[in-house]
Amino acid sequence: MPRVFGDSLLHISEVDAIVENHVPLLEMIPPEPEPEDEIIGKQIADLVPDGATIQLGVGGIPNSIARYLVGTRTWEYIPRFLGRAW
Repeated sequence: MPRVFGDSLLHISEVDAIVENHVPLLEMIPPEPEPEDEIIGKQIADLVPDGATIQLGVGGIPNSIARYLVGTRTWEYIPRFLGRAW
């Protein structure tokens, strides 16, 4: 199940009902990147300076940008969505 950090924990005494569910959570599996996505992603990632803060969207190009940025320099991501590139 998704989980958040911070002051978000509940004691069992604060819960009125618990429903068990054994169905897997839905997952969006991205398609394999197109060759163009990889080319554009690398070119854009090369433009991101060390220490930059970025926000990425959803799709092949943002995933490719993230793949090229991971482990290459120090940067901060403002999350809206977190794809498999991470």
